[in-house]
Amino acid sequence: MEPAETLRNITYMAKSGLIILNTQRIVPVMVLLGKSSYPSLEEILEKLWWVANKVITLNAAQIAEEAGSLMTANIVMLGVLSGSGQLPIKVETIKEQIHARFPAKVAAVNIKAFDLGYQAYQKAVK
Repeated sequence: MEPAETLRNITYMAKSGLIILNTQRIVPVMVLLGKSSYPSLEEILEKLWWVANKVITLNAAQIAEEAGSLMTANIVMLGVLSGSGQLPIKVETIKEQIHARFPAKVAAVNIKAFDLGYQAYQKAVK
């Protein structure tokens, strides 16, 4: 999730849960208008660690661009979740569905994004 959106939903977090935080900020309109402020990433992370045992941070947008398209950021996040082992769907099944739902060229970029997200989780927990 996006940092401020994650913080906004903190009441739904379980201590045993996993938070996957995309560090790429999407600044809300009220902040742009100067009517609200956006907390620092450090402030957000401090609050998140109070409510969850595991917080994984990554810049999904940067990883998506590395995969070939910024539009694959959510697929990167799906890869991270899959890498955590907490998603009850096999990697092969996810990849089959990506191939089934996208044209070949787009599917290839999405598979790369998924794999990079999966690898990002593995690196984060080492």
